[in-house]
Amino acid sequence: MGRQGEGRAAKFGRARAGRLEAVARRFRLANSGDHAALHVHAEETTNGWWMAADDLYFTLLPGESREVVVTCWRKRAGGFLAGDTGLTAALPELIFKSF
Repeated sequence: MGRQGEGRAAKFGRARAGRLEAVARRFRLANSGDHAALHVHAEETTNGWWMAADDLYFTLLPGESREVVVTCWRKRAGGFLAGDTGLTAALPELIFKSF
């Protein structure tokens, strides 16, 4: 996880716009810091995909690691924002954050 609260964006593989399909990816998260990483969670940053993870809002103690599977589904009709159309060709991008 690096420094407290920071994360790196993770990109998924190939997907086509206009199809309701799921893409899943397995991540191994590790706390290499000196303090506990609290409320570790993933966020999908393109706003074009619904996201579900098999484990969210967990704690990683220093030196601890955990494997998490994240699945994303394209927002076919868009999201809750006025500009969301669901037609973006972007792949899902995740960032993992903690407190």
